[in-house]
Amino acid sequence: MGKKPSEICIWYLEDSTEEHEVMWRLLHFLEHVDPVNQILVKSIEKMVPKSKEWVMIFIRRILNTPVARMNFKRNYERADRKTKVIIRLLLQEIGESNSKFKGNIDFILS
Repeated sequence: MGKKPSEICIWYLEDSTEEHEVMWRLLHFLEHVDPVNQILVKSIEKMVPKSKEWVMIFIRRILNTPVARMNFKRNYERADRKTKVIIRLLLQEIGESNSKFKGNIDFILS
């Protein structure tokens, strides 16, 4: 069975793009079609090298939304070790740049 359109779309997030409005639309689409954040967690290892900033924006949005935060925590707990390390490092970087996320980051990592 082939990949779902949402699984393909996540690969179009690109930090080097000049089309930021397109990236925002894509991010909103992904939030809509994958409200449990499975695609993000499954793809994060391959996404970070080319779209780290968009991944961090995505995670910040998740941190600000209680239901998304709970789903992200569940997916984080189920992720493989390497994915957990990547997510932990991204969350730490977000927390260092903005302390308002500390409680929500602690929740995910606990």
